[in-house]
Amino acid sequence: MEVPGLPRISAHVIINGQVAKEYAPPEFLEEEANLPTRIRYIESQSGQTYTVRVKLDDRKAPLQFPDFKFSINLYVDGEHIEGHFLTRHESRYEFVGPCHRTSVPEQLMRQKLVFAPISAVESEPTAKKTALQKGEEARVVKDIGTLRIEVVKNLALLKKGKLSYKMIREKPKLTISEKLIKGKAISHRTVFSEGTIEGDPTVYYYDYTPLADFIFRYRSHRALQQEFIIPRTPSPEPPSVSQEIDSMSAADIKRLAERMLAIDRQDVKRVKRESSTSERRRVFIDLVDEPDE
Repeated sequence: MEVPGLPRISAHVIINGQVAKEYAPPEFLEEEANLPTRIRYIESQSGQTYTVRVKLDDRKAPLQFPDFKFSINLYVDGEHIEGHFLTRHESRYEFVGPCHRTSVPEQLMRQKLVFAPISAVESEPTAKKTALQKGEEARVVKDIGTLRIEVVKNLALLKKGKLSYKMIREKPKLTISEKLIKGKAISHRTVFSEGTIEGDPTVYYYDYTPLADFIFRYRSHRALQQEFIIPRTPSPEPPSVSQEIDSMSAADIKRLAERMLAIDRQDVKRVKRESSTSERRRVFIDLVDEPDE
């Protein structure tokens, strides 16, 4: 998808090597934003690995300055995962997952992004939770199931150096209070796979100005239906009488015929019995006046 007013940059979620089908939100789910923003919904399934692909197409809108660069930042469930530059020489990048340093110098560990289901539990007594815990739970629910790609305009080169990676810990199994997710059709979050080793890149630090946001909300098929993103599955029509008969065995058809014949005979006997026992009463009205004496 593309953001209005920023035709040169597009972003897509890639699942199993294919661009995920995108669904526009209904009007009543549209959100206000400070930056140009495009929101799309995609379907997620537990255990699927995915990437986020961002592409710069300079042919659609030529860059005004030769040193113009764009940086893109990926946020998953509200957590910053990685940032990268897009230039004329490197016009496409695919976010695979977070990195962290290993004990070996100049070496990084790269993990992949994986959809994982969410479990809802009954709320614990309020007194058992601190204000910090309550606030953290509310923040998690607000951002969960969301991928955000922030597009930033870079103007001035400040310095060159090595990127400092923070350790992104493996996410434990998540259980959320039913009270917090009531009314929200969220179904999945993102966890990280086992990592692979990569080299340590050189990074450039720039002043930047935010330009736009791409937002993908990922949901299960059922959750997409609950939010009216995709139509609900219609109830199957009951089979016709002829279809039911076609699916019956010869023995079943014979038993059905015998049962119907027995019912018909009982109906005939009941009609005869009622007609023989019923009496018809006739009422005569004398309309002739008797002569006066």
